[in-house]
Amino acid sequence: MFLFLNSLGTGEVIVILMVILMFFGSKNIPSIARTMGKGIRQMRDASQEIQNEITKSASSMREDLNIKREIEQSVKQMDEKKPEPPTPIDPKPEPDKSTEA
Repeated sequence: MFLFLNSLGTGEVIVILMVILMFFGSKNIPSIARTMGKGIRQMRDASQEIQNEITKSASSMREDLNIKREIEQSVKQMDEKKPEPPTPIDPKPEPDKSTEA
């Protein structure tokens, strides 16, 4: 998280803590820590909410793609099973005029 903390020694950390203690005082340090904790918690909650939204939208996109595939497959199956057009019916043959007279 903090890349510069790897190079700090024990003495340097003690000096930093003493400067913080002198600058803020012993009464304000707990409230500062509490405020920082709340801020970190809010950042984590916000990032978790963003991740959840991304996951939800990705799953809805997957569902939409699955529905699209199913529709395409149904249309393809309907095209394959398309009935042949009916054969035209011959018009009634004209009656023989030789038998009428």
